[in-house]
Amino acid sequence: MAQGGQNFWHSANENLIGIVQDDRGIIPDNYQTLQLDMSNMIDYLREAPTEFTDQARQNPLLLDLPMPDGSLATFAVSSSPVTQPGLAAKYPQMKSFIGYNIEQKGMRLRFSLTPKGFHGAIHTLGNGPIY
Repeated sequence: MAQGGQNFWHSANENLIGIVQDDRGIIPDNYQTLQLDMSNMIDYLREAPTEFTDQARQNPLLLDLPMPDGSLATFAVSSSPVTQPGLAAKYPQMKSFIGYNIEQKGMRLRFSLTPKGFHGAIHTLGNGPIY
């Protein structure tokens, strides 16, 4: 259960998204369609401390992410620059982040925000990855 992180995910009407059903390789039996408020998430994540700093250890940004069971999990998130500084300056709209679940510290998160959207993976202990 989420404990005070910012939530930028909202229920969406799948019929309004414009997904072509023939393009989907897998359609689960049970699922919920969510829409990300990308603009507000980007604004919020500008305040994320850089990993390995005192601020990241003492006061990380809290972010809620949807989980496969339909719940939200709260992650402590830090900025995690992975590109060379010159390349990062050339493409400032591409950012990478790292985090951990505040209730299950063995649940680790890596994600990026780019003009193409949110791309992430959660690594769990014993349950396999979540994409």
